Amino acid sequence: LTSEKRIYENVHQPFRLQNQYFDQEIGLHYNFFRYYEAETGRFTNQDPIGLWGGDNLYFFAPNVQGWVDWLGLHSDPDLLNRITRVAAAMPEGDRPRTTYALARVTTSSGRSEIWMASAGKKGWVSKALQRIAGADKVINNLHRSNKNHLNDAERKLMREARRQGAKIESIAATRPMCGRCQTGARSMGILRRVITALKR
Repeated sequence: LTSEKRIYENVHQPFRLQNQYFDQEIGLHYNFFRYYEAETGRFTNQDPIGLWGGDNLYFFAPNVQGWVDWLGLHSDPDLLNRITRVAAAMPEGDRPRTTYALARVTTSSGRSEIWMASAGKKGWVSKALQRIAGADKVINNLHRSNKNHLNDAERKLMREARRQGAKIESIAATRPMCGRCQTGARSMGILRRVITALKR
């Protein structure tokens, strides 16, 4: 449509994802009786089937970037489900500024564990989120300096794995992994084990 402007310059395509109709006047998409706000990725009214649809009545879907093994080399659907539950349970105000990360690790004794860490809030993780994640251990090895993102959740997990001689099998976070954490993951040889999105 864009290459033939002289013919189609006034064409409006109102249909969006899952055949939702875009209403220009209110700026929302709707499908029969339920309105969806694309900018936030959430519905504006409650799920008509109530809690049968999940704990969050306004939830649209899990992060679709996590549905794909982006390199096609490694997958850990269990860890992906855990981080999706953590992201859904996060308080609304924490989402833009706090990152939680989970890692499936094999300890030096050969035991498989789920480790959890948080960036921001001085690395604090609530007992409720730890329970939702099913984490065996919360890692809070704060670096004295906050330079170069040394206290990012992913970096804490990598630093602890290195300190304990553990192997990270897969790692996931509630927000895309930043470039500095990607560099750290690359230097540890685990970048291909990141199962959630990377920041470009």
